[in-house]
Amino acid sequence: MGDNAVAGGKMKETGTTHWNSPNMAATNESGFTALPGGWLYYEYGSFNHMGFVGWFWTATEVGSLTASYRGLNFSDSDVSGNSAPKGNGFAIRCVKDSIRHLIPKIGDTNGDTACFTIP
Repeated sequence: MGDNAVAGGKMKETGTTHWNSPNMAATNESGFTALPGGWLYYEYGSFNHMGFVGWFWTATEVGSLTASYRGLNFSDSDVSGNSAPKGNGFAIRCVKDSIRHLIPKIGDTNGDTACFTIP
């Protein structure tokens, strides 16, 4: 998908229906269709930057109180990243790997198979 300097544009929804203008380099080439939900600041309970940024939690815990996130911005094509307090309200996306494999069912004597998805 490219390096961090171009990957954000490939993940963002195209146009300005949800993203503020200019929504730079947005192609949604990846099919992720990232939206600019902004974020909720845990100390004040206020939403910030809706229409301007989309910040998404990653699965990486940085410490007991912080975790890693990735961010997209309306004004560039970058994917940024940092860590933040877990109490902040960032978006999550569940991404499923589409690689499927057929394996024999345990204890099967008829040759039946079962599908599983690689995480």
